[in-house]
Amino acid sequence: MKKSVEWIAMAIKDSGSIFERVYNGMGALCGDGTLAQRLEWIIQTIAPLRTDDFPVAMRDDFIAIKEGIVAARESGATDEDRKRLSQDYLKLYTKAARLEGMLQDIVGNLSPD
Repeated sequence: MKKSVEWIAMAIKDSGSIFERVYNGMGALCGDGTLAQRLEWIIQTIAPLRTDDFPVAMRDDFIAIKEGIVAARESGATDEDRKRLSQDYLKLYTKAARLEGMLQDIVGNLSPD
């Protein structure tokens, strides 16, 4: 039993760190500068996070955002591409804020249902 309590405490602590970085990325997205600059600030903010840091239900979203921003930087993305990436980031932020996935059961049911 002690082991599960330690795991829960670790999971909650880790989710806080994830949310803090994702939250800071949202601050960058809502800040000043061109959309390309703001996406660059997002990638710099979330770059230290690893896929395994996220709950399973959020990993694909995180990978898509990270790869999408890097690809946009390298390929000369259009404004439409950047807009889609910003919308995808908003979805990731919303999931992090609600702790969707396996952490939702640990912290409590935060869904509006």
